[in-house]
Amino acid sequence: MSFEVFKGLPMPQGPKKKYNFEDLGVGDMLFVPLAKGEVHTTAQNKISSAAASWGKRRDRKFATQMIKNDNKLGIGVWRIE
Repeated sequence: MSFEVFKGLPMPQGPKKKYNFEDLGVGDMLFVPLAKGEVHTTAQNKISSAAASWGKRRDRKFATQMIKNDNKLGIGVWRIE
């Protein structure tokens, strides 16, 4: 089997960030609206896990809660430490 070789192509940048946790100061909240048909518990688990993983590497802690913001349901992510 043979694969095509590309020369001179720059390597792409790292993965794009989905959530901007780095912008949160202690006491700040990030609102992540639910996608159509998305189950809030699944979304909260996913976002909470992402925040905890990101924060663990940077010694930061987060809390999540389902909230309504401007009549949109979503997950609020607060930086608590």
